[in-house]
Amino acid sequence: MTLKEEMQKFGFATVNYPSYLTRLVREMMGSWQTFCELPLQTKSRFTYTGDAGAGYEFKDEPGATKDRKENFHFTISEMNRLVAISNETGIGRRFADNALSLLIAIRSPLGDFAQRLEGEFGLEGVRDEVFESWSRWFLRLLHYPPGAELGQIIAAH
Repeated sequence: MTLKEEMQKFGFATVNYPSYLTRLVREMMGSWQTFCELPLQTKSRFTYTGDAGAGYEFKDEPGATKDRKENFHFTISEMNRLVAISNETGIGRRFADNALSLLIAIRSPLGDFAQRLEGEFGLEGVRDEVFESWSRWFLRLLHYPPGAELGQIIAAH
């Protein structure tokens, strides 16, 4: 099935990926769970640097337009800073290393997908643009903590 047919039929397209990515995702999930169990004071050392940046955010604003969640963004361009904080806090490099492995591993499948987009839709230069922007790609991890009251909105999306 072509991308166009897939998008017309389902409203989205899928990215084929090698089976080892499943293992990397599981490892990332495990290290994210371990990170989420750390004290808030430790997690907050990984200061979020803004919309195009990386780091940890905790939001405790449940309601119709806000979320109660914690999230972490990883980018290649911020990886050295995040590893340094990991070392300073003593939590080790596993969390950052797993994120880096995943960001590296998705590069080729996403490049292949961009190549398909370019070919099937005549979008010249998309693949090059995808690769040129790699240092700004971000991996976003989300956690909606337990403890909400019955009927409480914890995610406004």
